[in-house]
Amino acid sequence: MQQHQIVGFYHLIKLGSFTKAAEATYRTQSAVTQQIRALEQELGCKLVEQVSRGVVVATTEGKELFQFAEMYMREQRAVVERIHDIRDETERKLVIAAPIDTMSKVLPSYVKAFWKSRPDVKLRLIECSMDAVVKGIRSQEFDLGLGLLTHVPSDLTQIRWLPMHHYIIAHDSHDIWNTPVNLESISRYNLILPPITEYAQTGSALLSALSKKGLPFNVTLEASSNDRCIEYARNGMGIFFALCCDEMLVDLPKDMRTKKLQHLFRSENIGVFFDGTRKLRSRDEQFLDQLGLDR
Repeated sequence: MQQHQIVGFYHLIKLGSFTKAAEATYRTQSAVTQQIRALEQELGCKLVEQVSRGVVVATTEGKELFQFAEMYMREQRAVVERIHDIRDETERKLVIAAPIDTMSKVLPSYVKAFWKSRPDVKLRLIECSMDAVVKGIRSQEFDLGLGLLTHVPSDLTQIRWLPMHHYIIAHDSHDIWNTPVNLESISRYNLILPPITEYAQTGSALLSALSKKGLPFNVTLEASSNDRCIEYARNGMGIFFALCCDEMLVDLPKDMRTKKLQHLFRSENIGVFFDGTRKLRSRDEQFLDQLGLDR
């Protein structure tokens, strides 16, 4: 039995005539007749009988086959509906992943503006490490990733967004502010750094610069959140070497001071990256437009 034969037989018994079955299946009446004859030949029995001019019903054997055909058509409709539901759900979903500081300090106003323009899109925002963002983009678990582009793998498509600068952040009363801030003065104090991983190496830039100068250093602690690092620095545990864009410093406590280190380290960029083998959908493009990005 072939699929088109089952469909034709179902409509024939359901509608009671070859003419209506042909219309329902977009076939000619002779084509439906041939389908039924082929089924009867395969099964070795008569499946339909004519009770009046143009009206047919199922035989006893035909009724048995019709039960199967009903189940088949019901399951077919259910599968189609489930696929449509999945497609619709997928079509309206946008999964964005970024490290905590980017997600909490930089994105909120842009997310709100996008949500207002596309309320039909279900946004899913994931805060995770840069390594996890890269992994999720590669596996296509995430649609768009945001973060420092310096160490994003070259096989992922990247778009620059905001400039980021290196800073020393310390309490206003810290001794480092009593002398010029340079590598020599930085090396004298306990350091607070973001974790150094495969795709997040902000701290390694400072340690490498100190090592090249032959200067000693002591890393007191590492923490993944800028806010947490700032709080530790505020409590006198050390000076925080940070890589920030302007939005990340808006809520800096008033008793904390910053020094931009553009004379020691070049600026970098936070940006968007994604799997370039995946075609961008309209919602992806609209979110990039919301960020003001040129592609």
